[in-house]
Amino acid sequence: MTLMLCLSGLKGVLGSLIFGGYDNARMISNNVTFTQGPDTNYPFLASLQSISTSNTTELLDPSFKSSYIYIDSATPYLWLPKATCQNFERAFGLVWNETTEFYTMNSSLAQSFDNLSPSFVFKLADMKDEQAIEITLPAQAFNHELDARLVGETSSQRYFPLKRLPFGGQPTLGRVFLQEA
Repeated sequence: MTLMLCLSGLKGVLGSLIFGGYDNARMISNNVTFTQGPDTNYPFLASLQSISTSNTTELLDPSFKSSYIYIDSATPYLWLPKATCQNFERAFGLVWNETTEFYTMNSSLAQSFDNLSPSFVFKLADMKDEQAIEITLPAQAFNHELDARLVGETSSQRYFPLKRLPFGGQPTLGRVFLQEA
């Protein structure tokens, strides 16, 4: 495990604390390298080649293939274009709630999703047309519980942590991706 602590000056420069490391048993050897971008607000940018399920259903809309996507721990969600979100809707019966802006799952849909238990395969490269790596996430990574207070309900609901990208927004893979990858 890596532990790094950086504290710089007293003139408004924030300090940072980084815990790092990896589980060697989960490591798959590869030759793919990702470089950090120059934008300090969004330094982690990758070319998203595809998102598919374990049964090879392609979820990424063709118009978005090989587009760049930020990888950002500041958001818990996957922020993807509406057409891609609609592919998720069709594949898993997800329902977009316009009021709460969440993909909620009623109990029968949640049970169906649990029974199906798909794996999600994200194919990423550093730059377009470069060698890519496939990162597989289990269905459980996308099975979350939404506190009832957030949506004005009397009981909690299950939801899928996918968000429709607003016009002009930046596609992003958030913590739901990072925690499992």
